[in-house]
Amino acid sequence: MSKKLLAYQETDKKLKEIENTLNASEEKKQMFIAYKYISGVSEVIAKLDKTAEDLLNKFNFAISKQNELSEELKEITSELDEVRDENEANYMLKKVDELLSALKSLEANIEKINESMAQVKSEYGAIRAKTKQAQDQYKEYAEKFKALQDGVANEIKAINAELAKLKKDIKPELMQKYDAKRKDKIFPVLFALSGDKCGSCGMALSMKDISELESGEVVECDNCRALVYKA
Repeated sequence: MSKKLLAYQETDKKLKEIENTLNASEEKKQMFIAYKYISGVSEVIAKLDKTAEDLLNKFNFAISKQNELSEELKEITSELDEVRDENEANYMLKKVDELLSALKSLEANIEKINESMAQVKSEYGAIRAKTKQAQDQYKEYAEKFKALQDGVANEIKAINAELAKLKKDIKPELMQKYDAKRKDKIFPVLFALSGDKCGSCGMALSMKDISELESGEVVECDNCRALVYKA
């Protein structure tokens, strides 16, 4: 059984090499960079939306407060001419100074909010431009990567056909373990016994496992879960 699975792995190695070549290609790298940006841009926009919303609320509050203080100032100044009591006049003048100071502070705050809102608008524009660039990049390199895949499609088809034939002579449960590890991008999956130890992690195998290996079976290492055979 171990010879059959080893033959399967040797053939599978050809497929793995093709996969590695495709995955290491510049086309795949550039496609992934663009995809990563596109898939994460919604989170960036959501944060920017929250910032814009907070700024708008602050702006509306500041404008409302400005109108309120301006109206209060207007009322006081209109009444000031009719005041004859010196103490009352002084109180009202002090109130006018306080309102003017508050309005000046509000104007400065509104200016800062406007600057922040302009910055957010600029960031929105930059994100739109970068997103469009990433979309174009993804489309371009996806097409190039597809061309690479098409170039090895026949070779992959032939290897898969050979693997399908080899698989027929391997126990289903053993093949299932192999396929699961292969799916997890573990390769090689099958390791030769080294003395009485796993050829992958070096952990000593049980007497039961050694006995099964002696009879030509394949066992799974309890430590690293690699498949082990005796050469």
